[in-house]
Amino acid sequence: MKTITIVGGGLAGLSLGIALLKRAVPVILFEAGNFPRHKVCGEFMAGVTDATLKELGIAEHMKGAGKLKTTSWYYRDKLDRIEDLPRPAIALSRYTLDNRMAQKFKQLGGDLRTGVRISKENDEPGRVWASGRQIGRPIWLGLKVHCHDFPLNSDLELHLGNYAYAGASPVENGRVNVCGLFRRRPEIKGEKKHLLQLYLKACGMNSLAERVANARTDPQSACAVAGIDFKPLSLSQDRLCLGDQVGMIPPFTGNGMSIAIESAALAASPIIAFAAGKECWTVTIKTINMRIRKRFRVRLSLSRLIHPMLYHPKCQRILVMANRARLLPFQTLYNHLH
Repeated sequence: MKTITIVGGGLAGLSLGIALLKRAVPVILFEAGNFPRHKVCGEFMAGVTDATLKELGIAEHMKGAGKLKTTSWYYRDKLDRIEDLPRPAIALSRYTLDNRMAQKFKQLGGDLRTGVRISKENDEPGRVWASGRQIGRPIWLGLKVHCHDFPLNSDLELHLGNYAYAGASPVENGRVNVCGLFRRRPEIKGEKKHLLQLYLKACGMNSLAERVANARTDPQSACAVAGIDFKPLSLSQDRLCLGDQVGMIPPFTGNGMSIAIESAALAASPIIAFAAGKECWTVTIKTINMRIRKRFRVRLSLSRLIHPMLYHPKCQRILVMANRARLLPFQTLYNHLH
């Protein structure tokens, strides 16, 4: 078997690595950071199936994960709607999930090399790029923190603010992940552990900001990410890319973690064929790209159309009026986005 190298130790890279190792394919995985680590993420998976998790060999790593069944929507601090999710979402922090998968990767004999950055110029057959999002314009800022003693009004809360939206949902050990996407405001400065609260206030989500202030937060969980962009599906014919490298879905869907895992599942069998010498790398890339385009094109396109309605004040008002009139087909939209 040929050795496969994976660049990026996120969900796509680790899921693929574990799936390949379980099928006797040698894997080297390069990760720029270290484990365990906190990442800006909604930390709930909506859409991924149990069958996909089992196929990749990662179902066991969901042990202790919560099941989110209800969602509530808030507009300018006012509860607007409570809805049952069509299917329960899986709630587990990236701190726990990534670390579990990294340990499993090593137990299976994978070569995990942390603290190593690989340049995009260093490409070769058998190299998979799963190194996270493509850097975009510095318009958006993602912020998150874990809170203790943070009561929730539903399993998953979504709050709309002025050029921003934020979510709150439980993760393991009694914590609640509060995470938001904000239009950058250069005038707001402060320590990372207080930055989320400052942005929530500035964007009119005062009630949520007060709840964060009254909670017991974990300073180590506070993190930020900039340069976020939601580009159309971008598939290279020269290199194999997975997860956010091919297209980042807006976070209101809760589908980003699922897309990373699904993309690994789509890529596994063609890569195994390449490793066994049954197919060339060019055809392997083409096959995987076709699978990715078929699976994610509608999902990513629709989410990009809806995204402005969740952060732009005028669009928010239209969305809220449609919601109150029960004209918003929540279940249908959910099914097309996941």
